[in-house]
Amino acid sequence: MTISQVASQAGGVTQDASATVDRAFPGNVTAGNLVWFAVSKFDAGVSLVAGDLTKQAGTATIDTPTLDKVIQAGNLTAAIFSALVTGTGSLTLRCTSTAGSYWVIGSDELASDVGWGASRVEDSDSANATATPQVTPAMVSAGKAAFVGVTALDDGLLSSLTEQAAFARVFLENNGAAHAIGVIFQQIVSTGTTDAAESSTTADGAQIYAIAGVVYKETAGGASAEDTGTATEDIVKADVVAGGKTLISTLIGDTWAPAQTISDISFIANALGGTTDTTSFSITLPATQAGDLIILEFSHRGTGNGTIGGTYTGPAFTLKHSQLFGSSAFSGKTYWSRATGDHAAQTVTGSGLTNACAAIVTIYRGTAASGDPLADATIVGEENASGNETQAEITTATDKAWVVLVVVNSPDLAVATQACTSPGTLTERAERLSTGGTDASIAHASAAKASAGATGALTWTQTNAASGSWAYAIKPNVTTPFADSRSAQADGLLSDGSETHGWNADVVAALQADLSVIVRTSDTVRTITLPAVAAYNITAPETIEDTIPGTALAGGSPIVATPTFTVDVAAAESRRVPVRNVSQAVNRASSY
Repeated sequence: MTISQVASQAGGVTQDASATVDRAFPGNVTAGNLVWFAVSKFDAGVSLVAGDLTKQAGTATIDTPTLDKVIQAGNLTAAIFSALVTGTGSLTLRCTSTAGSYWVIGSDELASDVGWGASRVEDSDSANATATPQVTPAMVSAGKAAFVGVTALDDGLLSSLTEQAAFARVFLENNGAAHAIGVIFQQIVSTGTTDAAESSTTADGAQIYAIAGVVYKETAGGASAEDTGTATEDIVKADVVAGGKTLISTLIGDTWAPAQTISDISFIANALGGTTDTTSFSITLPATQAGDLIILEFSHRGTGNGTIGGTYTGPAFTLKHSQLFGSSAFSGKTYWSRATGDHAAQTVTGSGLTNACAAIVTIYRGTAASGDPLADATIVGEENASGNETQAEITTATDKAWVVLVVVNSPDLAVATQACTSPGTLTERAERLSTGGTDASIAHASAAKASAGATGALTWTQTNAASGSWAYAIKPNVTTPFADSRSAQADGLLSDGSETHGWNADVVAALQADLSVIVRTSDTVRTITLPAVAAYNITAPETIEDTIPGTALAGGSPIVATPTFTVDVAAAESRRVPVRNVSQAVNRASSY
């Protein structure tokens, strides 16, 4: 069991007066390794939460980052995140907080010969005070481990901040006159260790600080896999030709990648059109990330769709729904687009509308990464008579979908207390009342629905007037990690032979042609039923080794299963002893 830094990956950056900070790893990160990301932040006192660290760019894949320790004290935040690398490639990580934040961040990549798991945090602690040195309570590792620490310092001068001698510096910013002050550091220990994350200001004396530390351990004892089943029991060429033999792989110290993961959607921000818009509107977008869902909605005193334009550089907006109201003379619209990056300060405009309009944008994260993100339920819309502040339910198809209710009016009327039976209260995310022309208004409310199913009738309150309403559901991003790894699992079953119609040529191809034979039987058991392979024809035995790819495992590190198994050309013949009579046979048998 060995923990090591990956060469040349450690480092950090300083970012001033910004809602986000990015760091690109200098080299490719490797599947099975652990990346950590430590933050020292100075702002108005906004802490960090788990979803604030995301992959911003790159070809690597990582699991969902975890927030392993955070402390927020006054204007200071110190936090440490980590994530397992599930696919090799380039990687840029982004941390997001409030506008105007001052950042000092550092990150590194750690390798282990036995892998990292979901329970990698062995210990953690934090502290804040006005003192020097800056120190957490003692943290403990039972064996080999990586101690990671970060200090945030409230000092507007040049500082003498430095890490404790036992630690190696990852990144330091000491110029308090120009930037936030912080230091990120780590040490890798080979035996059980008790130590604290610690730094000091040797020349500045006592300063206000926040400090956090985390101890990362390898997978206990290393994960392993045992292969059993009828495929491992003296099979021969004819068995492979016929198909039907099973390979049962049981994990120890790890689990198979989930059959399905459903992301948590989060509301990010809104943006509003003008308060006196008539036949056109312009909305300036807030900060976005690639993959964010941008929903554009507006009402006007006409039935046309108008023309959508502006400086927005993402995909063209798609019209999802048009709802008539006001004796079918007026209408409201829902459009959507998927952000391709940060579109902050770009504009979305509408023109060619009638008399009066009101427009809003809402932005969500964690929604379906492809396809129609508003297709989780059949949209239900109604043209409501004055005093009718209710509409029919919708039925969601996916757990964790978000239910949305949009209400439009003309004249401009405020909408409140939006709700339904499930999930209950809907939080108003955006509302615009416009007094342009003969007035118009629009309100958008939403909430997460934990389980798929009917919402019950949707209701709201407003001053009595003819209105329009519609309800839809935002689909969360759904992934199938185990199924997505089945091709790599098939490629991991390899023979030591190289015959033209041997295992590597024909059996692997047959598995790739029907990946459904690779089944996640339980969290720890996988069953592969070998397909019939008529062309399989060997002249010498083949030994098959099963290398399970990291993408198929929750721990992210590949495992070579044991034991190997062999395919013989033909069944061994039973030993035959020529005999003249029964007694001779008995005598001969007893002599063996």
